[in-house]
Amino acid sequence: MEPDTEQKSMSKPSFFDRYAAIIKMATIGVLILLLLIPSYMVMDIIKERERNQDSVQREISNKWGLAQTISGPFVTIPYVVSYKRNNVVNTETKYIQLLPENLDIKGDLDTSQLKRGIYEVITYATKLNIKGKFLGSEISKLNIPSEDIQWGKATLNLGITDLTGVRDAISVKWGSDTFHFNPGVATKEVVHSGVSSSIRFNNTAETDFSFVLDIQGSNNIHFLPVGKETNVYITSKCPNPKFEGSFLPIDRNVENNGFFGDWKVLHLNRNFPQVWAGGSQNISQSWFGVSLMTDVDHYQKTMRSAKYAILFIAMTFLTFFFIEILNKRKIHPIQYILIGLVLVLFYVLLLSLSEQVGFNVAYLIASLATILLITIYTVSALKSRINTVVMFTVLSVLYAFIFIIIQLAEYSLLFGSIGLFLFLATVMLASRKVNWYNIGAREE
Repeated sequence: MEPDTEQKSMSKPSFFDRYAAIIKMATIGVLILLLLIPSYMVMDIIKERERNQDSVQREISNKWGLAQTISGPFVTIPYVVSYKRNNVVNTETKYIQLLPENLDIKGDLDTSQLKRGIYEVITYATKLNIKGKFLGSEISKLNIPSEDIQWGKATLNLGITDLTGVRDAISVKWGSDTFHFNPGVATKEVVHSGVSSSIRFNNTAETDFSFVLDIQGSNNIHFLPVGKETNVYITSKCPNPKFEGSFLPIDRNVENNGFFGDWKVLHLNRNFPQVWAGGSQNISQSWFGVSLMTDVDHYQKTMRSAKYAILFIAMTFLTFFFIEILNKRKIHPIQYILIGLVLVLFYVLLLSLSEQVGFNVAYLIASLATILLITIYTVSALKSRINTVVMFTVLSVLYAFIFIIIQLAEYSLLFGSIGLFLFLATVMLASRKVNWYNIGAREE
C-alpha cells in the first residue's frame, strides 16, 4: 500500500506545475507592460525630431515666404454716419466693402525644395494673372445717401498673407487708368495684411481691372472666392498636390509630371454678400486651394508604426510562449526581455535610417536586421531548426503585415482587423489540444 501511495503522490502535479502556464503568461504580460516604457520614450524621440523639422521649415519659410492666402481684390469706400448725443451732433466714419462681379485667377506654380541638413521644405514661385470687373451700381442696394459716401477716398485692396513673398511691384489696370499698389489695407474689417491703391470709382458703371501678382510662398496657396463668380486655374509640375478647403476643383488632373486644378465658385456657395457696410464678414472660412506635399512624411509613418509596438511585442512573445508549451522548451524571462528590447530598438533604427534614406528603405533594413538578430538568438535559445523557422516566418509575416497597414492608411482598420482575426484563429487552432490544467503534470 505504501508504494502505491508514494507513486500517486509523485505523479500528482504540484501547485506550480498545475498553474505554470498561467504564471508564465502573467510574467510575460508584466514584461510587455514594462517594455511599453521604452516604446513611449521612442515616440517622444520621434515627436522631438518632428518638432525640429517644423522649426527648421518655419525658419526657411519665414525667409522665403509663408503659405499664402490671396483675398480679393475688393473695393473699400468710407462713408460718414451722423448721430446726435446730448444735443451734440457726432460723426463716425464707416466703410463700404464691394466685391467684384467676377474674378479670374490663373497661375503656374514653379516648385522647388529648400534644404537645411536633413530637413527640407517645398516652396513655390508664381505669377498670378488676376482680372475681373466691379459693378458700381451694387452700392445703391445699401440705401446710403450718396452725399454721405466719400467717393474720392475709394481704394482697391488685395489681401496677401505674407508680404515677404511679394517679388515685384504690382500695377493694376483700372478701367483706362493705371494705379500702383502700396503696402497696407484701408481697413482691417476684411483682411489684416495686404496691399491697396487709391482709385477713381464710378458708382454708375462697370469697371474692368487686371494685374499680375508675382509672389512666392511655401507648402500651400489658398484663395478666397470674393467674386460673384470666382474662377481659379492653377498648374504645377509638383506631382503630389492635395486639394483642400471649402471647395474642390470642378476639373483636375494629377500625374507624375504635374497637375492642374480648375475651381469655379459662385456667390451662392458662400455665406457672405457681394456688398455690405459698417461691419465685417467672416469671409476667411470659405478658403480653398492646394497644398504641395512631399512624397512621404517619414515621421508620421514612423510614429504610426511605433503605435503598433505593443502588437509587435505581444505577438512575438505569444509565439515564443506557444513554442514553450507545444515543444516543452523553456525560455527564461531574461531572454524575453532581451528579445523585447530588440523589438523596441527596431523603431530607433527605423527613425534614424528614415531621415537619411526614406521610410520604405529604412523599414526594410530595420526589419531585416531585427528579424535576423532574433532568429539567430532563437537558434541558440531553442536549439531547434523547426522552431527557428517558425519564429522567422512569424516575424517576417508580422513586419510585412504592419508595413502594408501603414501604406494603406485608408484601409488600415479593415486589414488590421482581418489580420488579427487570422492570427488569433491560428493560435486557437494550434492550442486546441493543449490540456491547460495538466501542462506540468509528470508522466507515470
